[in-house]
Amino acid sequence: MRLTPSQLDLLGRSAGAFAELVPDEAQRVFVLGPEGESLATLFAVERDPDHSSDVRATDGQLRSVHALLVTLLALLPSERECVERVGYFRANVSDVALGLRHGYAKAAVERG
Repeated sequence: MRLTPSQLDLLGRSAGAFAELVPDEAQRVFVLGPEGESLATLFAVERDPDHSSDVRATDGQLRSVHALLVTLLALLPSERECVERVGYFRANVSDVALGLRHGYAKAAVERG
């Protein structure tokens, strides 16, 4: 997937916030699936603040990312909490989740 610097930053911060909010590993695996444990390393790619980055992810990792973002929206119901924990507004988190879902659907159609 191709991510802008701010999207990549949002995802990395989201993974960190989720780990703090859900410290129990069994609960994290329940929400994110077994591939959710690899998200921190997935988002730890070298970033160029002026260019988008290509991040290779499996289908399972993409589902984990989507689950992460949607769950964060439920765990952080106020704008203030989201900004304090993630550093981005709820709308930004929601937009990245929606974009991911639409991008995945488009890629699935193109693959046939």
